[in-house]
Amino acid sequence: MQPTIPANRKRGRPPVGSLNIGVRIPPDQVVTLDRWIAAQPEPKPSRPEAIRRLVELGLAQGDAVVRAYRDALRSLLEDLRQHPEDENMRQWADECRSALEHLPSEGDLRRWFTGQVQERVELECRARVEKGP
Repeated sequence: MQPTIPANRKRGRPPVGSLNIGVRIPPDQVVTLDRWIAAQPEPKPSRPEAIRRLVELGLAQGDAVVRAYRDALRSLLEDLRQHPEDENMRQWADECRSALEHLPSEGDLRRWFTGQVQERVELECRARVEKGP
C-alpha cells in the first residue's frame, strides 16, 4: 500500500524566509570569487554562500568606518576635556560633541575622506608647479 499524499500539498522547494536575487557576474569576478572560496577553510562555501558571506563582510565594514570615526571623536573629546581653561579647546570639544550627536553615514565619511585626499594631492601638485623644476 502506497502512502497517500494530501491534495493541498504544494510542489517545489519549501519557503525559507529569504528572497531569491538573480545576479549576473562577469567572468573575471567569478574567477576572483572562486579564488576567495579556495582560500577558505574546509568545508568550502558554495558560490551562493560565498556571496552571502562577502555581502555581510562588506556591510559590516561600513559599520566599522562609522564606529572608528565615533571612537576617534570620543578619544579627541576626552583629550580636549583635559584643557578646560583654553577657549579653543572648549570650542573643539563643542564641535566634537555636536559631531557625535550627528554621526555621518559611511558613504558621507568616504566622500569626505576622498575629498580630503584629493585636496591634499592638488595642494602638493600646485606647490611643485610653483616651485618649478
